[in-house]
Amino acid sequence: MTSKVRVWLPYLGIAAIVLYCLSPFYWMLVSSLRRQSDLFSGTPLPNPVSLENYEAAFAPRTASSGRWATASWWRA
Repeated sequence: MTSKVRVWLPYLGIAAIVLYCLSPFYWMLVSSLRRQSDLFSGTPLPNPVSLENYEAAFAPRTASSGRWATASWWRA
């Protein structure tokens, strides 16, 4: 029994590290799909799913000049 534990213990540690590293990306995606009024709700998935944050980010008044894209590219 201990030999099986020794085999799976490193994989369990790797899985924990991967989950820890991917959690900010999950949080970022879930937060971007929430409405502004539901931003601090404790549910793991947004309900209802909203694209209003993407609409605001890519609205013609903000994206037409392209300054945000140029500034991001220039700094990278």
